[in-house]
Amino acid sequence: MARTTDWFGESISLRCWTSSPGHANGFEKAGPAQPERLHSRASPNGKRKTILSSGMMKAARCRAVTVEVGVTIGAGNDTIYAQKSEIPSQSSNKMFLPPTTRTFSDPLSEILDVLQPSSYMFRAIDARGEWLLQFPGVDGLRCYAVTRGQIWIHIDGEAHPREIRAGGCLVLTCKHAIKLGSSMTRFADDAVGVMTAAPWGGVVNINGGGEVYGLGGFFMFEGQAAKQLLRSLPRVMQLENLAENAKLSVAMTSIMSELREPKPGGKLLVENTALCMLVLIMRQQLGTGDQAQPGWLQGLGDAKIGRALTALHAAPASPWTLASLASEAGMSRSAFAAHFRERMGEPAMGYLQRWRMLLAADQLLHSSD
Repeated sequence: MARTTDWFGESISLRCWTSSPGHANGFEKAGPAQPERLHSRASPNGKRKTILSSGMMKAARCRAVTVEVGVTIGAGNDTIYAQKSEIPSQSSNKMFLPPTTRTFSDPLSEILDVLQPSSYMFRAIDARGEWLLQFPGVDGLRCYAVTRGQIWIHIDGEAHPREIRAGGCLVLTCKHAIKLGSSMTRFADDAVGVMTAAPWGGVVNINGGGEVYGLGGFFMFEGQAAKQLLRSLPRVMQLENLAENAKLSVAMTSIMSELREPKPGGKLLVENTALCMLVLIMRQQLGTGDQAQPGWLQGLGDAKIGRALTALHAAPASPWTLASLASEAGMSRSAFAAHFRERMGEPAMGYLQRWRMLLAADQLLHSSD
């Protein structure tokens, strides 16, 4: 049975055979009547096995492959890497493209793609007077933004509370419990009871509201790949003057509007807009250059390390070496090794190995088989 892929940038058909012991896997082209068609020849033991999934692909890159783990097709540079799963058209399928293929890469998008949330919850807060809420520590990523007034937040383990003014936002990736309110001087109420009293995606009204308006929510993630990536983020990211970022301002306004006046389709709109808001916050954090903690945000914010990361993410299956990555960054091998470790908090080859493993873990998690 013919199978198709866009490996060479055009739709081609391909049949493959598996080997018997001592013989290689392979494929060969058909005759002159079908010059673009590839098909299998019989293996030495006479067995055939098709390992590419069917379906005509219109894109310029391979979008779906089905193959047993460890099977390699082709010879020389013409190699396809895959595992037993139908791979959706997303960033992580680059792990299974030919190693010599170089595609456009956006490392931030790819990293956040692996961080796809399994669940989320957002609510607006409309408050007045004195109030203070105690939130338990949770896994995942929490986000608090203020559009009117100001809010104080105290993170367990920190000496002093932080102030979030109108137009400001604070993102937490740590599991610590927090207190959130007008001040830290009064008794804290249980936030879970107060927040869940409002309908899903609704507005939590405190003391009649009217003075402070804000947004609070969280993203939950599943799988070790997402947890490892979260650990590489700064534990606290605080941004000011978000109104100066037109796209972020629109995203926040859209979420607030849907929470105040729910309409059909609002749940889906809030979910996707919240993801857009997360991307925009990360992007703005990159632009500040204020990432005290080594990690991929600091690496992407560095021009030279960013070039190496872009190249690495574009072709993670390529046979990268420290020297080839240093060349992408325009640095000497030794200088690149030291600079990469300083910015990323780990050696370059260690990061490459970890990213490959994260891609493989993400594929296993989201595989249909």
